[in-house]
Amino acid sequence: MSLPQNLLALCETMLPGETQRGRPDTATLKRCISTAYYAVFSLLVHAASSMLAGNSADRKELRGYVARAFGHNEMAETCKGFAAGGLNKGLKPCLQSAISTDLKDIAATFRSLQQSRHDADCNILQKPKKTDARQAIQDAERGFKLWENIKGSEEARLFLLALLLDERVKKRA
Repeated sequence: MSLPQNLLALCETMLPGETQRGRPDTATLKRCISTAYYAVFSLLVHAASSMLAGNSADRKELRGYVARAFGHNEMAETCKGFAAGGLNKGLKPCLQSAISTDLKDIAATFRSLQQSRHDADCNILQKPKKTDARQAIQDAERGFKLWENIKGSEEARLFLLALLLDERVKKRA
């Protein structure tokens, strides 16, 4: 099982089942929400670094090097544009069709989960509920399923490149 899949599975172990009584403590709920975000973040970074550096065992170090180049804020800004269905002027000629609903939803899910993670990790006054953690898990699971639908497509490859390069290129324009 890959790191993204392991992170998603870990989320499930943090919450008691629907038939079990008891409320997980605040720290567990916050950690679950944060881990759901990191599952999707890792999914996208893993896909991009594998695409750019190759997926063979002898490329593991290079994939790690590429993965470290991704920034959370830059990825969120790129996702903002994709979620809205728009591309910056430099990317528009690179995609011959409109951005699919699946990709828009992946981008929106990334941004939503990132905001939830910020709230969980940085807002000491926030006291999430079990339903908040469950929603984060469901959102992450949906992101994984949507990614399965489009991975390998031209728009997915453009998206992965944009996650790494879009904000850097915009600064130079």
